[in-house]
Amino acid sequence: MQSRLFPLWLGAFIAAAACVMGAMLGADQVEQWQLAARFTARVGFPVFITAYLASSLLALWPNDATRALVRYRRQWGLAFFLTHSVHLVALTGFNMLRDETPTLQTLLGGGGAYAIMYVMALTSNNASVKALGIWWKRLHKLGIHWLWFIFAFSYAGRLAKLDDAGIAPWFLAIALAALGLRVTVWMRKRQQRQANAYPRLRACLYVPRMRSEREWNCSSSSARATAGSSGRPSMSAKNVVAEKLAPR
Repeated sequence: MQSRLFPLWLGAFIAAAACVMGAMLGADQVEQWQLAARFTARVGFPVFITAYLASSLLALWPNDATRALVRYRRQWGLAFFLTHSVHLVALTGFNMLRDETPTLQTLLGGGGAYAIMYVMALTSNNASVKALGIWWKRLHKLGIHWLWFIFAFSYAGRLAKLDDAGIAPWFLAIALAALGLRVTVWMRKRQQRQANAYPRLRACLYVPRMRSEREWNCSSSSARATAGSSGRPSMSAKNVVAEKLAPR
């Protein structure tokens, strides 16, 4: 994991291995493409979860391994982009052989996820971070949660239809656990921000009071100095104010 190119090489290798396995296990050309699409989705999911959880794992368990994940998080994201692009090719080939047209729901959900995935891949560079500013973070946060939803929704649907029941429960559980970890980190950061904001709020509330006390002390010192220079007995600041306000 020390090499920056390791995630990319791993993504390319597992995507190719998934296609080869589909070609070997499929009884005919249609099943070969179907299995290739299914296997590339399966091998791409752990890569996606790695990128999805990198910062959360570092926040919860800071160590050399989690720091390396965050350091190469961009490469893990690009590795998922690579594996899922191969999945798109295999899925398209399967649909073309069966002469099937994706439903509107599939086009809006899955097609939108692919569109935002490609936008994220194209903007995964320092120049885009600088050019987009705060919108870069918003774009990638929206995209990664959209992709999470597509995975979770797909495996939940397969579980409900008892299709691919051996893998779907495990992958759905992993997706929900990953979301739980991200929510836990978000709540901790929110509590930390509130805890840090409370002392600043108290300081803002007490500063005017402290300032007025300092001004009052200065007024008292000035009054004593005035009394001493005029030869009159020293009076408190309150008496000085009362004397000035008294009718003449």
